[in-house]
Amino acid sequence: MRQLLFLCGLFLVSHSAAYAATQTPSPQAPQFQSYQLNRDSGQPPLRYYLAQRQPANDKLLLLLQGSDCRSVSHNQTIKQSLWQVWPAADVLLVDKWGLTADSRDGNCPSSYLEHDSPSQRVADLNRVLEQLHYSQLVVVGGSEGAVVANLLRAQRHDIAATISFSGGGRYFAADVEHNIEQSVPRSEVAEALNGFRQFTHTVLAASAPIEVDSSDHGYRWWREMLELDQQALIAAADSPLLLLQAGQDQAVSLAATEAMVAALAAPAWLTYKRLDKLDHGLREADSSTISDRAITLMRSWLAHSIEDENQQ
Repeated sequence: MRQLLFLCGLFLVSHSAAYAATQTPSPQAPQFQSYQLNRDSGQPPLRYYLAQRQPANDKLLLLLQGSDCRSVSHNQTIKQSLWQVWPAADVLLVDKWGLTADSRDGNCPSSYLEHDSPSQRVADLNRVLEQLHYSQLVVVGGSEGAVVANLLRAQRHDIAATISFSGGGRYFAADVEHNIEQSVPRSEVAEALNGFRQFTHTVLAASAPIEVDSSDHGYRWWREMLELDQQALIAAADSPLLLLQAGQDQAVSLAATEAMVAALAAPAWLTYKRLDKLDHGLREADSSTISDRAITLMRSWLAHSIEDENQQ
């Protein structure tokens, strides 16, 4: 299954090396300090990175990486671009289970494969946020990070606004099948889809955890992603949410995303925007970085959303 599903990984890492090689970091880019919280005995510490803009800042921007097993501390797209969505805020990054600043080569440790999952990420995020004290919290995530942002939004009442992009439609399986149809040679699509459907059945039918290592993810991750109803998740909260979906995204289904948005029936707290010429990473065809247009859209929407919230 690894070869069939390789594009299920997150865009936010796939071009980080190219970005670092071709861009000069902005002098205003946040400077991060590393921290850690201990877990239970024998478990790896929980590591996070905080960039503080000024003393006593009350604004926090939480940026969520997606589906890979490199430390977020090496994710140049997050560190050099996404902070511009809210430049005045302190910026928080949180590593996944078992990863450290040395986790840069994409080789997934066995403990990561065993423990990493969307729910584990949310639990870790909540634990870090409990240590910090900010009056305004904004969450931004893409691809798997978008799903995690939506999960966190459904659990917390202190999130002022959430931006979720390239997160796909209601059910993850439909997005994976879209990915297969877009990335596998036409003559092999039927076999690949059948293989994925058999894999899905095996995971969902298991009465206890089984050994899985597919697309750098283990059983817990796959089980949770396949069972998740993202439409119900989004509808579970009413804080401001911006959903962005790129028209040239081959990793997740534009049609499935727009069907989910239509089913949500345009609540006042939801804004949906389609960016026709961008890919899964919100990049232009000839670029390795997030489009300035996408950053400007996020920043403008956030400014209005926070202002509206403060007036209520």
